[in-house]
Amino acid sequence: MVTQAVWSETARMGKSTQLLQLPHFTEEIARKCGNKKWKIGTLSEFMKLDAQKKRELLSGDLSEDQIQNIEAICNKFPNDIDFTPKSEVDDDDENFGITAGAIVTLRTEFTRPSQPKKSNTKGEDEPIEVHCPFFPVTKNEVWWLIIAEERTNLIMGLKRIAALRDGLEIKIPFQVPRKPGIYTYLVHLVCDSYVGFDKKKPFKINVKKEVAWEKEIAKKKAKKPEDEDEDVYSDEDLSADEDENDKKTESGSESDDSVE
Repeated sequence: MVTQAVWSETARMGKSTQLLQLPHFTEEIARKCGNKKWKIGTLSEFMKLDAQKKRELLSGDLSEDQIQNIEAICNKFPNDIDFTPKSEVDDDDENFGITAGAIVTLRTEFTRPSQPKKSNTKGEDEPIEVHCPFFPVTKNEVWWLIIAEERTNLIMGLKRIAALRDGLEIKIPFQVPRKPGIYTYLVHLVCDSYVGFDKKKPFKINVKKEVAWEKEIAKKKAKKPEDEDEDVYSDEDLSADEDENDKKTESGSESDDSVE
């Protein structure tokens, strides 16, 4: 709101306040967009109009140069972002799935065709400048990826994204509950630079009962074929080896005493 110099969506004009982020837009033009004929209340809805429809809507209030300027700025807005959240566990835990109290990683892949990857001399992604004519200084986009459980009003994890470009992958580790069951989280993508482009997607995790890891590992070893290189010893073999080592140690001690 401060960056774009607009009111909250819950105040004054409601969602139509998003339209005031466009250059040359006034409250009168924004209200015109929301009338019965056009029914446009958000930036996304406005951007979906083809060029001819936009000219028809704005020609009575704005000049051709102003309309072209609006079209150019629309191409800078983050309207083409999409993301896919997935869960993954450590390689050692893959065979057991997600168990109670386990640490899970949320892996999120982003697509944004309008902003392909660009690296600077340090190998970092270049920041993306924000269109904010009323802000006193130059500002770059910042996004926040947040894992939230709305039922308990908890934030499970979050990460700051300085340059959200096409092909970006973000990983956030978090701990699942200790009680088995199916849990639904919301993955929020929140923008600090524009109003109306936040996104959220549901994300489900099936938490299984906690297992006795030692027993499971023992079962896996027992199922290994005999011709494997790794030797698997029984408890009797290990005990026999320990007895033999003890005898050698005792005989060594006696010989030391005789020398003295």
